[in-house]
Amino acid sequence: MAVEITPVVKEKAPAPRYSGKAVLAFPAGLLAVFLPAPFNMILGGIAILLAGAARRDLKRDDLLRGTTLSLLGFLLGAGVLIVQIAPFVIVNLLVAVSNIVPS
Repeated sequence: MAVEITPVVKEKAPAPRYSGKAVLAFPAGLLAVFLPAPFNMILGGIAILLAGAARRDLKRDDLLRGTTLSLLGFLLGAGVLIVQIAPFVIVNLLVAVSNIVPS
């Protein structure tokens, strides 16, 4: 009497899928930190938009990964915009206040 032994074949789990928008948001935000003034503001805005779109995709599909990448892309892009825009806002506020105060 022969006993047949069947090998147990484990199916490989599919590789995790990353959101393409999240993967693009992080390098766009990182590159925006190192570019000169007009280009970093544009790329920072693109990183913010990509991160927002990635977050919507990540909420819709539970199998997608990339939450951290989209968050980092958003924070880097927003940080670049804040650093670039803050001096203009401060100067304009100082000029406005100096025009209001009588001399």
